[in-house]
Amino acid sequence: MATEQIKIRVSVAWWLRWYILGVALMCRMTGCAPDMDRASYWIRRSIKMRIE
Repeated sequence: MATEQIKIRVSVAWWLRWYILGVALMCRMTGCAPDMDRASYWIRRSIKMRIE
């Protein structure tokens, strides 16, 4: 019985950490909640998955 292996490489954009930090800082300063639709759009754009 042969086994197959699939490798998935996940990479995150360098700017994601700074984006999340900026959103958290602005939410803390203004007391407002973040727009989760907009934040999740940018988070999805920053994550890349590649099957090797």
